[in-house]
Amino acid sequence: MNKFVTFCIAILFFAGCNSQKVSVDYDRNVNFSQIKTYKINTTMATGLNDLDQARLFDALEKNFKYRGVLKAEQSDVEISIRPREYVSTNRGPSVGVGVGTGILSRVGGGISMGIPLNTKSLNQEYTVSMYQKNTMIWEGILNLKMPVNASAEVKQQNMDKGIAKLLANYPPKK
Repeated sequence: MNKFVTFCIAILFFAGCNSQKVSVDYDRNVNFSQIKTYKINTTMATGLNDLDQARLFDALEKNFKYRGVLKAEQSDVEISIRPREYVSTNRGPSVGVGVGTGILSRVGGGISMGIPLNTKSLNQEYTVSMYQKNTMIWEGILNLKMPVNASAEVKQQNMDKGIAKLLANYPPKK
């Protein structure tokens, strides 16, 4: 029974910590199917460590390539990235502990309390903007949440899934 409770708590912890949320906006007057090349403005991606930056650029390259948009020095569009990272404490579910009486006397009473399960999460927010001739034509915001001590594999998987979700409807349909 004790292993079952521990397993349920672990599932709730990891389900609550690994998530991706995206939002996208774009210029409805642009024909995105004509965009075949891009370049990343690497000066905007400051604030990321080298490993996270490599994960982000790799995920973008794979997803754009899948959609027929290739990286090139002379490009149709320029992509800028504004990252933000912070650690938050999440109030998770509570484990209830209770005591009660009243079986024979038909009068019941009880005491219960919840023991909160607090966890720390690493929150990463990436604002990915696409510019054509210095005019923004597309913007997506990706929010990743994972455990603070996530392994490199978990970070890579979250980045890959998040960027795939961010670009799921690219190119936008009119």
